[in-house]
Amino acid sequence: MPLSFVAIHLLTILATLVVAGVASPGGEAGDGLALVLLATAALGVVGINNILAPRRLAEAEAAWASGAPPSAILDLTHRLQDTLGETSHRIHLLRGRAFLAQGFRNQAWVEHLEADLARMAFPLRVFARHQFNRVPKDPSPRQIRNLARLVRLCPRSPRLRHLLGILLLRKPDEGSHQAAWEHFEAALPLAHEDPLVLEDLLIAASGRSFDALADRALSLLLHRHADPRIAWDRGAAIRHLLARGRFQEVLAVAALTTPAHRRDEWPWVGEAAALRMLGDLAGSLQACESGLVAHPTAYRLWMEKLQTSLDLRRMDEALPVLGRPSSPFPRMSPNFAGNGCAGRPSSPTGWMAIRNAHCAPSPRCPQNTRATMRRHSASSCWRPRANTSRRWPR
Repeated sequence: MPLSFVAIHLLTILATLVVAGVASPGGEAGDGLALVLLATAALGVVGINNILAPRRLAEAEAAWASGAPPSAILDLTHRLQDTLGETSHRIHLLRGRAFLAQGFRNQAWVEHLEADLARMAFPLRVFARHQFNRVPKDPSPRQIRNLARLVRLCPRSPRLRHLLGILLLRKPDEGSHQAAWEHFEAALPLAHEDPLVLEDLLIAASGRSFDALADRALSLLLHRHADPRIAWDRGAAIRHLLARGRFQEVLAVAALTTPAHRRDEWPWVGEAAALRMLGDLAGSLQACESGLVAHPTAYRLWMEKLQTSLDLRRMDEALPVLGRPSSPFPRMSPNFAGNGCAGRPSSPTGWMAIRNAHCAPSPRCPQNTRATMRRHSASSCWRPRANTSRRWPR
């Protein structure tokens, strides 16, 4: 235990002993001891929340801003997870960003959930935690009513609104789906500090062609979570922008992610496809080459390189791509046909297969101490529509 914790507890014990001796000089010894224990616990919590935790939080935030490794941030905030109020909210947000920087998305999801719960009153927090621990695939009307009551009691909670939208999206009727998107709309501005909820809303809205909601989620992600260490899914943003022909914005998103923080091939794919569509074929080919150095088996990059080489009439570079062994390329369904823009699907069925493969849940984090709070996303409830498929540019 750090010396600061020990000092705070020793001071509270001494102060309580003095108060107990003055308040009940003729009382029983047992009464005095009980008073000492209760007052020590209360004053200890007050001291930690108002003296120690804010100081440690300021040190951790300064370390994060100066580029300290995520492990150092987690060490500074390790013993502060049980604080209360707004300080606890900020601590869990910082820990969530640190876990995202390490690649532990499940634990980051839990930390951001704890940050939202920290702003609730204690009785409501107990009921909300129960709701998050039990998320069925087919929710009952009673559970939806209970969660709706909880949302009315905690109207500023983005996680509760997000969860209610997920449950409504799992119902078969169209009215429930409409209500779900209304809750997602309400949750979006409240979730400006939660990159994982914003990412989920971006993927779900982009898949269902709710372009306005997807654009707002993407705007919040880029303005509030542009730090390349915060590893939200840049590939989802790039796919959303590519499908709508916004190539300048694709280049901006790719430029915000430094090569050291690119965890998959999508920044290079987006950069290569956008440059090719803007007419910079040499730059597109260079982006493909850079991406293939880091991801030599990325079939989207190989397909983009093939199309760019064909556009440049460089058959000596295009033919070896066609002659490569089939091992780097996944087996595709008959509905999938690469047409030069990172392997665009030719039907919603092929697009659904890609989306499911890309958005598969990450492995369970070994440091996840709250494994019962599993991640549930709106994008997993996505259902394709045959008449709303987006075609990527040729």
